[in-house]
Amino acid sequence: MALININYESKTLGMPVMINAIIPQGRGSYKTLYLLHGMGGDYTTWITKSRAADYVDNTDIAVIMISGDNKCYVDNVHGRKYFTFLTEELIETCTNWFGLSCDRKDRYIAGMSMGGYGAVHAALIKPDVYGKVFSYSGLLDIEKRFDNPQGINTYQIFGDRG
Repeated sequence: MALININYESKTLGMPVMINAIIPQGRGSYKTLYLLHGMGGDYTTWITKSRAADYVDNTDIAVIMISGDNKCYVDNVHGRKYFTFLTEELIETCTNWFGLSCDRKDRYIAGMSMGGYGAVHAALIKPDVYGKVFSYSGLLDIEKRFDNPQGINTYQIFGDRG
């Protein structure tokens, strides 16, 4: 298993993006888990604050981790296109770089809290892309966040309620 840290310029986001990738040893068409962090985290969170790398060691599963910049992994009404990046550019780029499987049944998405929301949102909007989805304590009731002055900036991300 190799832990690879990549910094590249995303065309969709129009900015540099950091990626951590856990890639199995050998050659092959790897199954892939896109693992999304929660609020306040970044592309290093699953490596530094969990045993994610231990769990996939000696498996044929690659793990891709990015930063969601506290934007819920959606195309922001007043900002960047994180959903498009996650569900299109990132998959195409990582598949080409690492020899990942193109088969939907081999592509998983999971996340915690805000990342759980992003994972469920991506799987529901693009069911043809992901074979499995997991949400760990997902932030799934966004409506309640509109009246909460703390946490995510719901207006910037989702726009107004109307």
